Amino acid sequence: MLEITEERMRKYERAASEKGVPLRQWLTDLADEAAEERQLRPTHSPLVPLVRQFPSHAGHARREYSTQIIGNIAAGSLAESDTVPSTIYMERPLGKNEYVVRVEGKSMEPLIPDGSLVIMRRHTAPPIPKPGTIVEYNDGRGVTLKKLIRRKNAETGKTEYVLQPINPAFKDITPMDGGSISGIYMETLVNYRKG
Repeated sequence: MLEITEERMRKYERAASEKGVPLRQWLTDLADEAAEERQLRPTHSPLVPLVRQFPSHAGHARREYSTQIIGNIAAGSLAESDTVPSTIYMERPLGKNEYVVRVEGKSMEPLIPDGSLVIMRRHTAPPIPKPGTIVEYNDGRGVTLKKLIRRKNAETGKTEYVLQPINPAFKDITPMDGGSISGIYMETLVNYRKG
C-alpha cells in the first residue's frame, strides 16, 4: 500500500501547480503515462492478474486485477476531491484512460449510491458528450458527478447545458465559464475487494 506523507503531497501539489492543472488531473495524467509506458514494454502489463480468483456463477474462476482508487468525487455540491489513492482488486482491467473514484454524496442515488466505486473514462476534447450522459464536471469550485442535460434558459431563451442530479432532493448546477467535463461515467463496480 502506498503511503502519502505531507511532504510527498506538497511535492505533488507543486508539480500540478507548475503544470497549471488541478492535482486530480495531474495524478490521472501521471497514471495514464505510466500505463502507456508499461504497454510499450511487452514483459509488463498495465494491470497484473493476481492468483486470487473471484467465484463466478457458472463455477468458473475469474481473474482479478489490481488498480488504484485515485480519489473521491462529490455527488452533491461541488467539492474538492480527495486524492489519497488506495488499492482494490476487481474482475476486469481498466481500459485506456479509465480510472476509479469513490462517490461521496447522495445526489446520484438510486443509480449510484453514496460510497460506490465507479469507473470513469477521461474526457479531454470536444465534442461535448450527449445529453443524458453522466459526467465528471470540474471547475474552480470543485468536482462533481452529475447527468448532463440541455434546457432552455427562461431568462435568455437560449438552450444551455445543465448538470442534473438523479435524486430530486438536490438542485441542478449550472456550469460556469472555465469549467470542463473531465470524465464520463462508465459503470459502478459491484464485484471488487479492498487491497
